[in-house]
Amino acid sequence: MDGESQDRPRAVWPAEELHVRATAQRLLADHLRDPRPKDNRDDTTPEPVNAFWGAMDIDLTGAHLHNLDFRGCHILTARFDGATFTGPAVFDRARFTGAAVFGGVRFSAIAGFAKATFNRDAGFGEAVFSGTAVFDEAVFSRRAVFDEARFRGDAGFGRARFSEHDAGFIRTEFAGYAGFGGVVFAGTAWFVDAKFAGYAGFGEASFAGDAGFSGAKFAATARFKWAVFSGPAVFVKATFSGTVAFDGAQFFGPARLIRTEFSTIARVDPAVRLRLVFAHFTPEGWRAAPVDGEPGRVLEWDPVFLAAAAPLAPRDGDHDAEPPTVSERS
Repeated sequence: MDGESQDRPRAVWPAEELHVRATAQRLLADHLRDPRPKDNRDDTTPEPVNAFWGAMDIDLTGAHLHNLDFRGCHILTARFDGATFTGPAVFDRARFTGAAVFGGVRFSAIAGFAKATFNRDAGFGEAVFSGTAVFDEAVFSRRAVFDEARFRGDAGFGRARFSEHDAGFIRTEFAGYAGFGGVVFAGTAWFVDAKFAGYAGFGEASFAGDAGFSGAKFAATARFKWAVFSGPAVFVKATFSGTVAFDGAQFFGPARLIRTEFSTIARVDPAVRLRLVFAHFTPEGWRAAPVDGEPGRVLEWDPVFLAAAAPLAPRDGDHDAEPPTVSERS
């Protein structure tokens, strides 16, 4: 993957062909768009009425799509694997009642899936998002696979909901803002070997199952403030190169930070510190020890880990509130 030059050459089409494509896409979207009011839409298939044909399967494998607008569409199985999207691709509030296959897709501009619903498996493995990717408040009812996807712009999953099935971001690369604030992971969340080049926000996220961040690399600020880890929180061999904040986070399962590297002080709430110590979740080789010049106590794993027991004074731009979602900032 890394050896790809610039992935694929950008498609350039004559104006007439663009017009034909746009017309065909608009007609298809009109026939797929749920005619019911937004507040009345659910998993049931609406009856065909006017332009709406009823929910149907679509197969656009390998297609070249320009300025696609499928917002509010009701689709059964959707196959877009290997497709190329030039211009915005908007699926806001779309509902996929069958599998949604976007493996290897190339998005050249914004990819909008805000409040989209995926009732079956959603596959975005090896997809490339060159613009902003918006999955804020999306609902994934089965497996969600983003393994080896590349987000070259901002990626927003704020307040999205992942079911008890796996949410996979294995070896996924985030080049810009990665927002997972308020996300609910009802099952296992895999971020193994993921790379976060920019801000990584997991504030108020809820991990009901395993939270797997082994081998993950955080090059900038990583915030897990007020996050809840109900199962094991695994950060084995993870690397934090910027500021790390776990203030107010709650760990109800074992916290595993074996060979985890921190290049700056990691902020942790004192209550969290005591809960970890007295609940016997302290990783092997750790000990409680005071830090010169800092109030409270710390957990220290010599020589690479040092976490302050009391919250530190906020730095410039480091606020208590989680930053807005990508859709809120647009």
